Amino acid sequence: MALDLGGIAILEKDKAEHVLLTWQYPSIDDDLSVVVQRHSGLKAKQVGAQYNFLRFRTSWVYLLTILNKNEVELNAVEAFSIAVVGKTFNPEKFLALTQLLATVYTVEGSPPAVLKAYLSVFARGQYDASEDGIEAVFDSAAYDPRRALIATSIKDVVRMFGKDAVLIWTAMMMRKRLFVFSETSRHILRVIRAFPIFVWHRQDWSVLHPLVDIDNELEIEDLKKAGVYCAGTTNGAIGSRQNLYDVFVDVDGRQVTVADHAKEDFILTPLQREIGNVLATGAENEEVTDQQLIKALVGKTQSLLQKIDQLKGDDDVLTASHLQEAELPSAMSNLVYAIA
Repeated sequence: MALDLGGIAILEKDKAEHVLLTWQYPSIDDDLSVVVQRHSGLKAKQVGAQYNFLRFRTSWVYLLTILNKNEVELNAVEAFSIAVVGKTFNPEKFLALTQLLATVYTVEGSPPAVLKAYLSVFARGQYDASEDGIEAVFDSAAYDPRRALIATSIKDVVRMFGKDAVLIWTAMMMRKRLFVFSETSRHILRVIRAFPIFVWHRQDWSVLHPLVDIDNELEIEDLKKAGVYCAGTTNGAIGSRQNLYDVFVDVDGRQVTVADHAKEDFILTPLQREIGNVLATGAENEEVTDQQLIKALVGKTQSLLQKIDQLKGDDDVLTASHLQEAELPSAMSNLVYAIA
C-alpha cells in the first residue's frame, strides 16, 4: 500500500560547521527549508541524535538527526538530518521510515540510494534494504494509524496537571489557543499529542503544531493563519508572549495557566468542576484504563453537546436570545456559547 509522502530532504553539518540542505526530492520550498533547518538541531555547537515532528502549513514534517558514522563516503560530514514531509499524523511510522533512510544514507553515503528506498515506500509502502546488503526493513502496514492517536496515555497527562486538566478540556472545546512549554522537546511531543484526545469526538490532530520556533516569523505567521492551535516550544520566552496563547501549559512546572485576557472565558462552572473530578479520580485509579477514561469524558462531552443542540433554534444556530430564554448562569452561558 502506497504511503502519502510529500517530499524528502537531506541536511548536513560539515566539519567546518556549515549547515546546508544538500539534497531534496522532488523539492522543498524555501520557507519549509528554513523551518526544517531551524528544527534540525544541526546548528547547535554540540549536535546530538534527536527525532522531532512538527506541522507547517498543511504538512507534517518528521525530522531525524544523527551523528555521521561513515568516514569514507561522508568524510566531511559531522552529522546529518533526514526530513520527510507527509500528510498524515503517525510519528512512530515516520520514525521507522526516517531511521531506514538514515541507515541507507549512512551505509551508502549516496542520495540515489536514499531515493530508491523513498520511491519504493512511496509506491508500495515498504522497502527491504537487505537486497542491497543493508539490514533495514520498513513496512507501512505494520503501523496502525489508530494507535498513533492514543500513543500517549491521557491518564499520564491528567496526573501531571491534576484537576487543572479540565482547563485543557475547556480550551480544546472552545477552540482556544494553547501553548505548551518544556526545555526538552521530547517532553513536549509526548504531552501535546494527547490534547486532541480531550475532544475525541472531533478526531482532529491537525490542530497540533508540536514544535514552533517563536523567533521565526514564518512559523508565527503560520500559527496566526491557523487561528486555533495547540503549539509547543522549548523557548522559555513564550511565557511572556500572551498574545500568542489563551492557555499556557508548563510541562516542566506541571502548571496550566490562563492568560489574563482570557480569564473570563475560563470561570469554571459546576459542570467543568465535575468533569475535572472525573478526570482526576479516573487518572489516579489504577483499575481505570485509558479507554475507560476517554469513554467517560466522551460521555460527559456528548451530554453537553446534546443540551446545546436542544437550545438551538430551527436554523441550528445558538443565539444570545436562546441563552436568555434558557436562563443559564452567566459562566455556563459563556461556556455554552463558546462551544456552540
